[in-house]
Amino acid sequence: MEKNIREILNEDVFEWYPNRYPFKSYINSIMNFVDMNGVIAVAGLFVPKFIEQNGHIFLKENVKNRLEKNKLFPCPLGKDKRTTERYYNLFNLEEFFILTADESSSDIRMVKKLGELLVYFWSRRLKELFPEKQFLFEIKKNLYNEHGFCLTFWQE
Repeated sequence: MEKNIREILNEDVFEWYPNRYPFKSYINSIMNFVDMNGVIAVAGLFVPKFIEQNGHIFLKENVKNRLEKNKLFPCPLGKDKRTTERYYNLFNLEEFFILTADESSSDIRMVKKLGELLVYFWSRRLKELFPEKQFLFEIKKNLYNEHGFCLTFWQE
């Protein structure tokens, strides 16, 4: 008997694809349209590096240059931990594909789905790295004057 398992990413999303692939399989799509470098790079997006600095948790990609120059603090929008983390952990979902933009990167359903998938994977990775901490995530349009939907997280 087949057990019905709740999926995080079901095949219905294929209906949103502008070019309508002939098969509804993520594995087949990757095998046929994404090279090895692309697959490894995407894995890095879903399990990125995080860093702890002065009790704050950050998406390392967003702060690495500032940390090297010791220019991380203070946050221009406030000094409390929540504001600092929300500001520096901002990830613009709509502008992420600016150099590879196509129809799907401007489809709000796809943008939101990417955000949901990142929350799923990032929350698990953060829990693995910092089991004693709790994190909250937000997907919202125009956060901190960024254009379009953005994702951010902070410690509860």
